[in-house]
Amino acid sequence: QAAIVGLEALVTAEITPSEVMEKHCPRQIEKTSHMTKSLYLEISGKVKSTLTSLPEVCNVSTCPRADWAGCVLRMAGHDFMDYVQPGEGGSDACTDFSDPDNKGLRECLADGEFGVSVGTVYSEYCSKVSLADMIVIAAEAVIEQTRQWHIEAHTNDKSTKYSESKPVSFADSFRFGRETKGKGVCQFRPHLLPNPVHGCDDVKRNFMDLMGMTPEQTTVISGVHTLGRARPENSGYDGWWSDPLNSRRFN
Repeated sequence: QAAIVGLEALVTAEITPSEVMEKHCPRQIEKTSHMTKSLYLEISGKVKSTLTSLPEVCNVSTCPRADWAGCVLRMAGHDFMDYVQPGEGGSDACTDFSDPDNKGLRECLADGEFGVSVGTVYSEYCSKVSLADMIVIAAEAVIEQTRQWHIEAHTNDKSTKYSESKPVSFADSFRFGRETKGKGVCQFRPHLLPNPVHGCDDVKRNFMDLMGMTPEQTTVISGVHTLGRARPENSGYDGWWSDPLNSRRFN
């Protein structure tokens, strides 16, 4: 019986992003005190370089750029989607990696997916920038780069559908100061993320009821699934959200 209790404790032990980042930076600051636009652009540029360093191969079975981009966005999403009114949760690097809902996230964040991770970039800035801020910057960089790939793919397209596509930039709207919460501070709660089994009702519960978003905002944020795919080892589901090539373009 003691062995069973010990095993259960091991399986359910909470693992936070700041813990898995310790191999990249054992002395992370909790809150960013100052950030310039140039620093933001420097960090964002290195995340983009990390993404573009991955192989361009993209087919039904493998597409590293789509998988890594999707993972980084999913990491940021799962960080803020555990929001609980009035004000608990949000973008605070307080994601429980031992929760099955978060399987596959620590790979692109710290462990290395396709040999690269956000942690490699963060190691240069962890004395200046909180991990909570870094996760947001990385996600915004991924959106900007994959949006650019979409535009480049349709440079010569004369149809209105693609000729009006605009690049996106988050540098001017970024606000630093998110505080990283670590083990012992995070208040984990199960089943806060939308469960696909429960369909639209759970999407409404998470984004509209808990986060206070409108139906329009909820629809827009669901568009994050334009990148990446579902993988059976993470969620039990399998397949690209659209097709491999478009799953690495923010279109």
